[in-house]
Amino acid sequence: MTGDVDNVRVRWSPYRDTCHMVEWGDTPPLWDDAARGRFYGYSDTAITAFLQEGMPQASPSPLGSSSDGVRARP
Repeated sequence: MTGDVDNVRVRWSPYRDTCHMVEWGDTPPLWDDAARGRFYGYSDTAITAFLQEGMPQASPSPLGSSSDGVRARP
């Protein structure tokens, strides 16, 4: 194995189908979208466009139901 193993981290996964996650390298910024974009190598133009547009909104379900996909009863 080559490389620096000092920055390897094992943590609980936020996903229900995965128990653990392994991360390595520097820890990305958590709460600053612009800093996180720079960390991952996005251009200033791409970061500015993302910040101006914001996160995409979820479209309404075609079933007219809740987000879990279960049809709401009348």
